[in-house]
Amino acid sequence: MVLPAGVATREVLTPLHVIEKRLAPTVTWTGTTAGRVPGHDPPMIFYADLAIADLKQPPDLLLVPGGFGSLEMALDGAVQRAIVGLRGPSTVCLAVSTGALVLAAAGLLSGRRVSGHWLSRGYLEQFGATPVQDHFVAADRIITASGSISSEFAAAFAADLVAFGPQTTSRPASLHFGQSS
Repeated sequence: MVLPAGVATREVLTPLHVIEKRLAPTVTWTGTTAGRVPGHDPPMIFYADLAIADLKQPPDLLLVPGGFGSLEMALDGAVQRAIVGLRGPSTVCLAVSTGALVLAAAGLLSGRRVSGHWLSRGYLEQFGATPVQDHFVAADRIITASGSISSEFAAAFAADLVAFGPQTTSRPASLHFGQSS
């Protein structure tokens, strides 16, 4: 999945910490291009090892945190095609805050009730989603969360990943966190 420039650092670190602690996943950092990605709140630099287009197999989990560049990322046709191509039948998609815009623009949230940052509701509607004020919405392996993801939600998500996600326990989950530059 793809993280926007100016990604909300806590929306990366909180779910990553909880998921890593419970599942010990292999994490692949991706972006629209490989390289440095600025984060905020708190300030931090992430490094994308791969461009999102270079990731060829659907992951078990796509995590899309929000950030200042979410709308720009959502409108990028190459990002939209990459996201659609990475959505496998057993892939769980988790979008936090404005990260929901990226999934919505790719058509993954069309006709669905979704949560997200309150400032993004108009855009979510334009992309065919139905924004609601719930803290999170989960259906059909797609989970959207409003605002900064809480530790409690991330813990519940990690505990329920087997129900939502990978159909086998023969290998560790492969989590793909993406970023843009």
